[in-house]
Amino acid sequence: REPYVPALVEFGTMATEYAVEPKMVDDSEVEKVFRAWEAVVPSDVIGASEEKVSKLIIRTAIRVKAHWRSDQVLRFLDMLLGTQAVYRYSILRIGNAYGFNISEDPGVLQRWCQLLIRHNCQDFVCVISSYFELHGSEDAAQVVWDTLADRCQADLKWRFLV
Repeated sequence: REPYVPALVEFGTMATEYAVEPKMVDDSEVEKVFRAWEAVVPSDVIGASEEKVSKLIIRTAIRVKAHWRSDQVLRFLDMLLGTQAVYRYSILRIGNAYGFNISEDPGVLQRWCQLLIRHNCQDFVCVISSYFELHGSEDAAQVVWDTLADRCQADLKWRFLV
């Protein structure tokens, strides 16, 4: 039996470290979490429920942060990149809940920055700038540069933000 590993869990502005038992995560769980986020409707739409989003975050955040392998996280982000069915509202919630905004993994940040740009998340330009400072000259960063160039052509405000 494997020992418990520490997992940092954030609640609002407080962060608490818990001992979490490592568990094997089935790859189908990635698909289930993705499908759940696809079904989320922004809270300003009639019939939307903030309670449903909160429950989804409570159910999945610790599992994603503490139990998912890096390839599963990358698969989840690739699935988000491959759909137009996830709202900007959900992207903002996902980034905060799953820690993607503060990730240090270059693969995670590459995909996450693409999602931030695509979904017009201008409040998180600091994440994109930080990525470019650390990895901007690497070949893998080209896809983020291309996404940003496309956004700058479509939206003048991005030119001044970056």
